[in-house]
Amino acid sequence: MPRPRAGKPSPLESCLSYSVRGDRRSKQLHLELETRKCTHLYHYYHLM
Repeated sequence: MPRPRAGKPSPLESCLSYSVRGDRRSKQLHLELETRKCTHLYHYYHLM
């Protein structure tokens, strides 16, 4: 089984993500798409 190589620190990158928002008048929750900073984890494998 290949072993993962040592990785770099995970970067913060722009991404789209949903937030749950409440509407006080209708008393319902809805999703709102927003731009956020997300952490992406990358794993590199050495196959030899």
